[in-house]
Amino acid sequence: MGLSAKGVCAGISADKIGARAVGKKIARKKENYSRKKIFEHTVANFLGTLKFKSILLYLPLFIEADTKKIIRILRTKRKAVYVPFIEGVSFKMVRYRLPEITGDFNIQTCRNSFVKINKIDIMIIPALGVDRNFKRIGHGKGMYDRFVEKIKNTPLTIFAQKKICYFDADICEKHDVSADFLTAEGKIFQRGKIRNVNYCANRSRRNGNIRYCRIFDGKKNRFRKISNIYRAVKIKSKGD
Repeated sequence: MGLSAKGVCAGISADKIGARAVGKKIARKKENYSRKKIFEHTVANFLGTLKFKSILLYLPLFIEADTKKIIRILRTKRKAVYVPFIEGVSFKMVRYRLPEITGDFNIQTCRNSFVKINKIDIMIIPALGVDRNFKRIGHGKGMYDRFVEKIKNTPLTIFAQKKICYFDADICEKHDVSADFLTAEGKIFQRGKIRNVNYCANRSRRNGNIRYCRIFDGKKNRFRKISNIYRAVKIKSKGD
């Protein structure tokens, strides 16, 4: 039985749609790889300008900037690298060492240690959002806030983001962690010196000159609220 012209056209159309989907997937992978390399290069170069012996980093979730290569670089330079180990409603620092394990909330970490570390030179912390006071919007559980209260010194703090999400508004609480620097998209921003930057989160809708932003967690092209911290925030759009 021969194929009808309609059937042939439908088949060709389906093939085109499939090819487009594959092309978009490849393009996304290339973009993610490029963004990852830019982040690694920017952070590694910035840390190279600083004098320090110990540093706290994190093992990333899929929505967070990847720090694993930075950890490897720092270990080759004989730096003391620590990662968070969740303990109750907060966490403590443990020395980074292989193998990595999966801890609470499916967060990658390293094996527990009985050594208590109360001081650190530098902290690099993942942030979903940052407000004008360089305070952090996280996942809403307050673990970093409680952890910082236990630190006996004042380390240099750097927030890390995959895509910059900066709110030119006061939306955080007094107890929220603040940073000295923010790194995202190949740039380093210093607290108090960020100017004319009006970026928002992954999804936004425009209404005149106002951009309404929320923080979303992307998973398989679906966007859902994270830990009830969604706040619609008005941000002036670029050029205002």
